[in-house]
Amino acid sequence: MTTHVSPEWQRLVVIEPRLDGLLAEARSVDSTAPDFDETLHWDRGIKPQLIHLVGWYAHQDDTRLTTSEAYNTAVNTLYPAILEKAA
Repeated sequence: MTTHVSPEWQRLVVIEPRLDGLLAEARSVDSTAPDFDETLHWDRGIKPQLIHLVGWYAHQDDTRLTTSEAYNTAVNTLYPAILEKAA
């Protein structure tokens, strides 16, 4: 199963292409491994990279990326992608 990406996500990727790399990273996780911890992977892997790209603390000139809406769109796309292989 592949996580559906919303039109909002696609617009963000056009503005900030590195988001697409984060999605690929999230999808590459082996969430079927017995010792897999989704929260740990999110908190130490994806989220630290994400906060520099979108949301209030993002280091971006384009204000469309520095909104809570942009952050929520990214989280709602990336977090489920971590679990794709378990589905």
